[in-house]
Amino acid sequence: MPSVDRLVEYLRAFQKRKPMYVHPVDVKAVQNFLIGFEVGCHACGFEIDREFWWAAQEARGWDRRSVGPIPQMEAKGMSEAEIMDELVEIEILMLREQEERTA
Repeated sequence: MPSVDRLVEYLRAFQKRKPMYVHPVDVKAVQNFLIGFEVGCHACGFEIDREFWWAAQEARGWDRRSVGPIPQMEAKGMSEAEIMDELVEIEILMLREQEERTA
């Protein structure tokens, strides 16, 4: 099973070089990449608890909404680049929180 540190390292690499991983580089493609990332984690035996995803969103200042945090980010006036990076930050925080609370 991959370590959380390795998963975070991979997400940081993605965050820095999105064009190597997705095309076009936009919020939808990043969102799809992160869904695929989570599926890959699951396939490798790293179960992701969605409650940690919700908690990570809330910890970063986003309300729980069925549509997720993107509309809130847009309403706040964040650029597409800022939204993409924030989505990765939520994912990283989710992994860290899950690791910390389930260790």
